Amino acid sequence: MELLTMIGVVVLLVVLANWGTTKMVELLSRYYFKSEMSGTRKGWFGLLGAVVIYSVILLLPAIPFIFSLKLAGIVNIGAQVTKLNKYYYPGKGKSLWKRSTRK
Repeated sequence: MELLTMIGVVVLLVVLANWGTTKMVELLSRYYFKSEMSGTRKGWFGLLGAVVIYSVILLLPAIPFIFSLKLAGIVNIGAQVTKLNKYYYPGKGKSLWKRSTRK
């Protein structure tokens, strides 16, 4: 039961971090750039926001849920890379995670 609770907490933290990163990009687009940003720019700013969130988590002192926060931060970075992935590799089967198959 405790494992399910921790998994639920991590999933909730990932959703909150992803929402915060997306909201940061939206607010930057609206108030700083004052125009709609391109998809790749949104992707890179989302990744930057995820890295900033993870950096803040790393600076926190030892608290009971620090490992859950670190895991949520890493998963958020992965989610932002996946969002960025769809702009650079829109076709099927191509990914930043896969190795090149060229010979």
